[in-house]
Amino acid sequence: MATLHRASWVVPVTSHLIENGAVLVEDGHVAKVGTWQALQGICSQIIDHGDGILMPGLVNGHTHLELSHCTVTGHYGKPGDMVGWIADLLAFRESQQRVDQQQARQECLNSIYNEGVDLLVDIGNKPSMIQDKGGPKVFFRQELLGLSKKVAAHMATLLASDQTDYTCHAPYSTNKELLLQVKEKSRVKSTVFPIHLAESQAEQEFIRSGQGDFRDFIETRKGWDGSFEIPGCSPVEYLNHLGLLDDRTLCVHCVHVDNHDIQLLRETEAQVCLCLGSNKYLGVGVPPVAAMLRAGLLPCLGTDSLASNPVVSIWREMNLLHQSDSSLTSLEILAMATRNGGLALGCPEYGSLEKDAVSMIFVEYSGVEPLDYLSFDSAPKHVTRCM
Repeated sequence: MATLHRASWVVPVTSHLIENGAVLVEDGHVAKVGTWQALQGICSQIIDHGDGILMPGLVNGHTHLELSHCTVTGHYGKPGDMVGWIADLLAFRESQQRVDQQQARQECLNSIYNEGVDLLVDIGNKPSMIQDKGGPKVFFRQELLGLSKKVAAHMATLLASDQTDYTCHAPYSTNKELLLQVKEKSRVKSTVFPIHLAESQAEQEFIRSGQGDFRDFIETRKGWDGSFEIPGCSPVEYLNHLGLLDDRTLCVHCVHVDNHDIQLLRETEAQVCLCLGSNKYLGVGVPPVAAMLRAGLLPCLGTDSLASNPVVSIWREMNLLHQSDSSLTSLEILAMATRNGGLALGCPEYGSLEKDAVSMIFVEYSGVEPLDYLSFDSAPKHVTRCM
């Protein structure tokens, strides 16, 4: 079954903008993209969407859907106090055991899907909560952590017990041996290995010196047994020393990275996911996006969760990027929300309208700068799914 879709604009992302464009879809895959004039006679089944934009569906590279009941209205911690936020969030989660967490998760997933996201990475601790009814393609990773040898050994037993796709929380919260074991299982299965990295100054201090707020927090929670070997370097350098950085490692946040860190990420072909909304709410800083692009990195975008972001929306993440650095072009930002995410997750069939793509949305719009509208404008977008 073939259908020709027409709109006033087509944005393939990987090629030039097409005015009065069309996209031929055959059996759920993009077959051809071009001008309406060139393609109008190729198919009898036509959907004319009118004024607006045909483009690939969005990609959300990082979420925690099971935290959807922990909205930021709780005001955890203080701006810049990452450790305080974690402590307050853990306490709040414990107090909300009777809340319908599955419903909150589904409502958040529905919202993400309705705004045009077709591919998603979800990090959580409760696989039993995954009862999703429709929506985007979701890569779920069960998150393991434990800095002490005892806890890490217990977590490691899970690796051999089932076929769940696991990941690790962060270098400051995960024993070295557990990091290596989880990454090795990821390599064997050829799956993406997401990990929070270089998110805060507190993380930098702990990895470099073994001291600071994270050390105090871990000791307070009785998670310190003295077995952690102080790396004495940046978090990025630490993962590189362990051999954990490769093209299937997705480094999430990367706020506190310098040029040397960025070069290591580029040399190892590691992937990067930025979460501007979460970083802004937590007050941890802004990632050096322009420097990443100059180095040849292709960062994607994520929303993180409603526990650290008042609005879970990739459209808003694009707008925040534009606000943080006006030197970024609209196409660079749009690529981070689409193509870069598909590539980072090993799914090149998502994120562009190239041949064999499987995701396309229509965004209502009437104006002369469609790329600026998509990437810079904070106005709500009315989205219709075409595939």
